[in-house]
Amino acid sequence: MTREGYDISASEWEIMNTIWNKKLISANDVIEIVQKHKEWSPKTIRTLINRLYKKKFIDRTSRNKIFEYFPIVEEK
Repeated sequence: MTREGYDISASEWEIMNTIWNKKLISANDVIEIVQKHKEWSPKTIRTLINRLYKKKFIDRTSRNKIFEYFPIVEEK
């Protein structure tokens, strides 16, 4: 899978792949998964999630006051 055709950074791509793989996932779960292979702080990961949300690559739903994110851009 390549980033070609998507206007996102390599870091955002990493987050997007995690969300594509899980379909519906909380920010805390994204953090847990990404930190297994990247030394990024939780704040950095949350910033990347917010960028993807603002770029309309992902959307979110609230369940018990916790946002869960899901892809709105199809995986190529």
